[in-house]
Amino acid sequence: MNIGIKFEKYIQNLYINRGYKNVRHNKTLRKGKYKSQIDVLYSNYFKDYFIECKYRKKGSLVRLDEVAKFVAVLELHGINPNKGEIITNRHLDLRGKIYAKKMDLKVYERDDLIDLERKGWPIWKRYFGKDPNLEKLIRKSYI
Repeated sequence: MNIGIKFEKYIQNLYINRGYKNVRHNKTLRKGKYKSQIDVLYSNYFKDYFIECKYRKKGSLVRLDEVAKFVAVLELHGINPNKGEIITNRHLDLRGKIYAKKMDLKVYERDDLIDLERKGWPIWKRYFGKDPNLEKLIRKSYI
């Protein structure tokens, strides 16, 4: 199975385990003749939120053009970018971070994922345990 799809499933399961409702994977948005694929979609307080997952190998960054493309997809479907999240197991490049902030797009990078993963741990393990091995967790994600 493709590691990018495993990463998407990992994010879906992480959100389900953190109590988010109606978490769905690989959904298609339609507007007229346009169709766009959304990696993960969830509902919170009667609002939908849209996630773009970007798995990267060590040393690789999510670039500005990838962030801009996600914002364009949201806007094409009449969705405010503040309802979007871009999540990566690594980091965004500086221009991507600046653009995401300007567009009010939420960004979750490697350290944020580690923090989210820890929130599901018992209190003693949060303070005395090792950091979670994200690569291992992603690779063993199930469909």
